[in-house]
Amino acid sequence: MSTKLLCTPKTGTTLFLRRIGSLIPVLIILICFCIPAHLQAAEGGNTLHSESNTDPVSVNIPNFDTPALVRSFRITDASTEGGCFPTPGSGVIFQKQSCQENAHYIWRAGADLLLNEYADQTATITGTVIDEIGRIGQVNIALFDYNDQGNTWNKQCYLDGIADLRSFYRGFSGTILVDGAVLSIEVKKSEQHYILADGAGLQPGQFGFGAWTGGSFGECTEWFGTLTPIIDCDLTVDAGEDIEECVTENVELTASQMGNVPCATGCTYTVLDTAKCSGTSEEVYLFVSNGNTAERKFQASSQNFETFDDGTARYTATASNGIDVIEVNMLYSGRTDVAPANSPKTHSCEADQEISDFIYYPTQEGTIVSQNHGTFYATEMGPSFQIGIGADVERSGFGASGWFDLSGGDGYYSRGDVNIPLGVCETQEVDEVSFVWSTTDGNIVGNANQETIEVSTSGTYTVTVTTCNGCEATDEVTVTLSEKLSIGDFVWEDTNNNGLQDEDELGVDGISVTLYGSDESLLNSTETTNGGAYSFEVCPGEYYVVFDNVPVGFGFTEANAANDTLDSDADENGRTVNFIITDTDNPTIDAGLVQLCTIDPAVDGDDEICAGEVSTLVATGGDSYLWSTGETTASIQVAPTATTIYTVVVSDSSTLDCSEEVAFTVVVPSVNIDAGPDVNITFGDSTTLTVTGADASDSIIWSTGETSTSIVVAPEVTTTYSVTVVNALGCIDEDSVTVNVKDECGIKPAFKILPRDQPGVYVPGYETAACIGDDLYLWMYADIANLNDGLAEDYSDWSFTYELPHGAVIVQDNLPIWPGNQRAEKLDLKLEDFGDYKISWVSPTGCTGTTVFTLNFPDEGCGDNGTRISDIFSIDAVYPVPATAGGELTLEVSTKSGSINTLASKTALNTTGKTPELVSRKETVRVSLYNFDGRQVGSTQTFDVEQGKAKVYYQLGTMATGHYIIKVESDLWTDSKQISIK
Repeated sequence: MSTKLLCTPKTGTTLFLRRIGSLIPVLIILICFCIPAHLQAAEGGNTLHSESNTDPVSVNIPNFDTPALVRSFRITDASTEGGCFPTPGSGVIFQKQSCQENAHYIWRAGADLLLNEYADQTATITGTVIDEIGRIGQVNIALFDYNDQGNTWNKQCYLDGIADLRSFYRGFSGTILVDGAVLSIEVKKSEQHYILADGAGLQPGQFGFGAWTGGSFGECTEWFGTLTPIIDCDLTVDAGEDIEECVTENVELTASQMGNVPCATGCTYTVLDTAKCSGTSEEVYLFVSNGNTAERKFQASSQNFETFDDGTARYTATASNGIDVIEVNMLYSGRTDVAPANSPKTHSCEADQEISDFIYYPTQEGTIVSQNHGTFYATEMGPSFQIGIGADVERSGFGASGWFDLSGGDGYYSRGDVNIPLGVCETQEVDEVSFVWSTTDGNIVGNANQETIEVSTSGTYTVTVTTCNGCEATDEVTVTLSEKLSIGDFVWEDTNNNGLQDEDELGVDGISVTLYGSDESLLNSTETTNGGAYSFEVCPGEYYVVFDNVPVGFGFTEANAANDTLDSDADENGRTVNFIITDTDNPTIDAGLVQLCTIDPAVDGDDEICAGEVSTLVATGGDSYLWSTGETTASIQVAPTATTIYTVVVSDSSTLDCSEEVAFTVVVPSVNIDAGPDVNITFGDSTTLTVTGADASDSIIWSTGETSTSIVVAPEVTTTYSVTVVNALGCIDEDSVTVNVKDECGIKPAFKILPRDQPGVYVPGYETAACIGDDLYLWMYADIANLNDGLAEDYSDWSFTYELPHGAVIVQDNLPIWPGNQRAEKLDLKLEDFGDYKISWVSPTGCTGTTVFTLNFPDEGCGDNGTRISDIFSIDAVYPVPATAGGELTLEVSTKSGSINTLASKTALNTTGKTPELVSRKETVRVSLYNFDGRQVGSTQTFDVEQGKAKVYYQLGTMATGHYIIKVESDLWTDSKQISIK
C-alpha cells in the first residue's frame, strides 16, 4: 500500500500516520495550513521522519497480525542510584516532559507489567505502573524493527557497560492511560530504541531493558527495568475414570501426570524464634500513616524463607500485632554479591556484620493482605534486601532484612520492614512431582506422594499433583461401592388357580431359574430345591428372572394377582418384569404353576363365498360352545356380505377354567385394483397409466372415458386420474393416480445465494443450501437460454405466489417486465427462512402450476454459529447507492471467524434429522459517519453481530447531500468506505 497526500502544515508541524490493523485503504485526516508538503505511506516498518515543510515524510506501517509467543518476562524496577541521572531512585519509568527539566518523575512497575517477544521479531510491553502518589497507568507498547547489532545511547549511564548479546527494537509506538487520558509513547529520535541485554536495566550482570522515549507522556523520558523469565506451567493430571463396583474388597485408584516443568532449586531456611537486641521477637513492622507506633510490631505465627538458583527469594508469613492479622508474600529478585547503592543496612545494635559475604536482592515486589485494612502492594525502599551474618539488623547472627514501601489498601499502612533470624540452609530436593489424594472433606488418603491408593468407601477422591516450582494440577474420580444383596423365593403349584400362595399349596423342586441383566445378558442359573426355594446373590442393578423346565401339562398361573409377597411374578412364558435392586434384599420373586387346559378346539366350514351365499360352520373339541353370534350350538349358518371373522369359545367342563376361543374367517371376494403409484413427468412429456388387479371379465372405465387397462396421458399441469372396475358379481373397486407435472406451464426455478455465488448469475435447480445472513434470489424461467436476461421473457401479465417456509406469502402480479413477477428474493436469511418454498403461478391463458424449491441449512461454508465463515475483517458492501438522508443504510461486514469448526462436520455426524446446535460467537461493532473534514456526523450506532458474514442497518439522520466516510470498528478491527448521500 502506498498513499501520497498533499497538505499544507504549519512550519515545524510533525505529521503522524498510523495504520490500524490491516485495513486498506488507510484513512488519513490532516488539518494543514500555509505551505505545501508531501506525505508518503508505505507498508513495511514503522519509521517516522520529519524534515522541512517541503520534504517528504516517510512512514512505514507494520502488519499487526498476532504471531506466536516466544518468550515472556516479568518487568521489575531498576535502580538509578550511582548512575548519571539527576533523580536517583527505584522504578521502571523516569519521566520528563522536556529535557530541560532537572528531575525525573518516577513510576514503579506493577505486578502485571510484562514484556512478551513474538516469533516475527516483534514484542509488546503491557500492564500497569504506579507513580509517586499512587496513580495507576495502563501501558500498551508495540516494539518492532528488531536488530541484534549496534550501539546504544547514553553508555555512561550503565555502571558496568552492556553485555555483547543484545536485542534492539529500533521502532516502537504505544500509549499509557492515566486518569482517563491517553498519552502517546513514541520514538524521540531516529537512533533511539529499546535494548534488551545483561546490564540494560542498570543492574550489572542482570538481564534487563532500557529505552529513551518521546511523545505526549514525556519528551525526555527514560525506561529501565529488570527482566525475569516467566515459567509457563504445562501440567495436567488424570485420576482415571469414575468407578462403580459391587465388591467386598478395596479398589485401586491410580493417577497419571502429564507435562514436565523444570524446577528452580535452592535453599529452605528455618526462620528462628530469636529475641531481638531489645528483647522482643517480632519479625514484621508496618508503619501506620498517622504515626502511631504502638501497632507496628507483628509477631509471626507461621513463616517460611526460601532462596532459588534463578536469583530470586521468597518470604511468606502469617503475623499479628494483637489488633490486625496480615498475610505476607514477598518476592525478591536480582540476586547479587555486589552491594547496590545505599546498601547494606547497618546494624541497630552494633553487632558484627560480615558485609563482604552479604547477598543482596535489589528488586522487591509483593503483597500484604490485612484483615482490617485490605490488600497492600510492597516495593523495595532504600537499601536492598540483604542476607548474611548481621544482615538481620535487629539481632546478632545469620539473618535477613529489608525495608519496603506500601501502597493500596485503605492507606492505613505506608511502609514496613522485615527482620528475620535464619537457621542453616536445607537444600531443596528436586522432586519432579508429588501426589496427594484427599476426600471432599479435606482428609488426606494414603501416604504423601502416592500415585496409587486403595479405598474401601464410596465418595469423590481428589488427587493434587505439585511440581517443585509450585505448578499444580488437580483431578477427581468418583467411587461408588456397594455390597451384594439376596433375591429369590419360591415356586409352587397353584392348585386352585387363584394366582396366590395358599397355605395348603406345596413347592415344586427341579424348576430351572435363570438370572438376566436388563441388557439380556445371562448372569447366573440355579434349580429350586428344599420345597421350591431358590436364591441369587446380586449387586444393585436392574434384572429379570426366567423360570423354565416345568412339568409336562403345566404352565404358569396369573401374574401379579395380589400382594407381591404371595402372588406369582412370572408371565405365561415364565419371565418376570424387570426389577431394580438398590440397597435391600428382595425375597418376593415367585412363580406359580397350574395344570394346563388340553382341549384342541377347531372350526370347519366354507371359508370363501360370494355375496348372498350361505356357509355352515361346525365347531369341535369341547362339550360346550358360545359363538360370537350368540348361538350356543356346535353348528351355525352365516351369510356375510363382506369378509367376516366369526369366533367361538370352546369349553371342557372337566378342567377348571378350561376354555379356548377359536376364530374362523369367511371371505367374501371383492374387486381389489391398483392404479399404480403417482407419476412425475416434465412439462411436455407423456406417461402411460395402467390399472392392475382386474380380471379379463371385469369392466374398466377411466375418468377420461377410456375403458382399456392402460391409457396414455400428457397433462400440462398436475392432474389426478381415477379408474373404476366392476366384477361379474357386481363388486366395485375404485383407485386414482396423480400425474405431477414438473415445470408446469414450462416454468422452472433458478437461484443464486449471495455472497457465495457470482453476482448476477443464476443457477437452475430445485434445491440448494445457505448460511444465516445470506441473501436468496429466485428466478422462474421457461427457456434456459433466457436465464439472466431480464427482458427476454415477459411475465408482467402472470401472477406468481411464493409461500415461505414459516408461512409468509408473497404475491407478485403487477410488476413490469423488469424486475418481473417471476423474480423473488429473501434477504438476510434467518433460521426460520430455511425449508420448502412453495411456488405457484397462473398464466394469462389460465395455465396454472406449482413447484417446490428447497433451501437447506447449512452449506459447507457455514461456521458453527450458522453464519458464513470469514477469514478477514472488512466492510464488503454498502447500499443503497446513493443513500437517502433520513433513510436506512445496509452494510455487509466480514468479521474474522478464525479456525472455528464448520457446521458441515457436525451435520455429517448428525443422525437425528434436527438442525445442528449453533454456537453463538457475538462480536460488537460500532458504526460512525464522518464528513471529509474528519468530523463525526450523527451518532455512533452499536450492533452485536455473529462472527462471519453479517449485515447491520445504520439509520441515517437528516444531512446535506454529499460524500461521506462510513466507518465500522470493533475491539479487534476497523474499516471504512466512502458513500454518497442525496
